[in-house]
Amino acid sequence: MLIYPFKLAIGAGVLLAVLYQLARHEADFSFGKAFMIVGALSISGFAVSLMLGTVVAFVATFVLGIWLIAKFLYVPQNKAIAAMAAYTGVQILLSWIF
Repeated sequence: MLIYPFKLAIGAGVLLAVLYQLARHEADFSFGKAFMIVGALSISGFAVSLMLGTVVAFVATFVLGIWLIAKFLYVPQNKAIAAMAAYTGVQILLSWIF
């Protein structure tokens, strides 16, 4: 696929767009941090899905994403949950399109 090499950059852009909508005055909008968070979510989701299965990987990646967003992008916990839910929804939509 042509889009695959740019998936992490697109994911970081999507995460920053979601955070801009939900936590405009609270979040850190560093593209590098967002890129590393998306990369960590991708690698951990892949590794956990190989070991434990897809459903466990989805839940573990969702919880890890909430923690990473709250910890490294300085977003409150409730907004991190909403941001991760919106990010996951957008990623699912993008996976159906591409």
